[in-house]
Amino acid sequence: MFNRKNKKDKKVDVLQMTDAERVRFIREVRKALQDTIVERKLWSSLLNAESLEINGKIVYNANAQLNGLNWNRI
Repeated sequence: MFNRKNKKDKKVDVLQMTDAERVRFIREVRKALQDTIVERKLWSSLLNAESLEINGKIVYNANAQLNGLNWNRI
């Protein structure tokens, strides 16, 4: 999902943060992890479905290729 080959990971020392920074950092990490879990659950449910219909149009059928579904991260 993330390309980390050319980037060095930024190391964060939680012990040297203020309490407010630490709480904000933990919330951001927790939110990112929850988003990842939700995304994985969504994709696994889509892969297990025999057919997928959005607004009355079939975009996926077990015998056909997936059409008309865009997934953009903000």
